[in-house]
Amino acid sequence: MRHGGRSLRGWAYAALDLVRGLVVLSLFWAAGAGLATLLPAVPFTGSLWGMVLLFAALASGRLPEAWVARAARALVGVLGLLFVPVGVGIAAYGSLVVDNAAALAVALGLGSAATLAATGWVVRAFEARRRGGPS
Repeated sequence: MRHGGRSLRGWAYAALDLVRGLVVLSLFWAAGAGLATLLPAVPFTGSLWGMVLLFAALASGRLPEAWVARAARALVGVLGLLFVPVGVGIAAYGSLVVDNAAALAVALGLGSAATLAATGWVVRAFEARRRGGPS
């Protein structure tokens, strides 16, 4: 039986692949949350620890990228919707944002500069490694 150029079996495999990816991503998030609880002195959130663990698993080859690729694409596709609660919070507490505008501007500026510097350093290190030279 075909539906839209894809067999029913193909749709079932795609759905199971999506579910598997969401489960794997959720397990990494949960592991990160547990790690954040175990290491309260380290200023990382559980979701950030989860991303670090996921990156390590993918980079080391222990986790095949295909296991999370479909779920990652689906989540990126709805990323805009995930920011709606943040927008509602800013609208609800607009006066608080205005009262702390200078501190927010400094934090955003320094955070952006640090992110750009770190990204540049990492890209440079990976390029040097790919070429076989020193970083």
